[in-house]
Amino acid sequence: DIFRANIVDVAPDSVTVEVTGDEEKIDSLFNLLRGFGIKEMTRTGRIAMTRGGPGRLPAGKGSSKAQAKDKLT
Repeated sequence: DIFRANIVDVAPDSVTVEVTGDEEKIDSLFNLLRGFGIKEMTRTGRIAMTRGGPGRLPAGKGSSKAQAKDKLT
């Protein structure tokens, strides 16, 4: 809890971490995480980001409007 960071999303190939605070705190966390490999870093005010990547359905399990309707009813 040193950095007061939040893990926002976990996917098989990525983790999205949210951290707020002054530049020094964010730089310290960035330097600690650098060894794991950072795909992207964004410094900004309020933003919206998508979670994870596009999902994959097993073969033969493609979605259709009819299947979606059946699942909802």
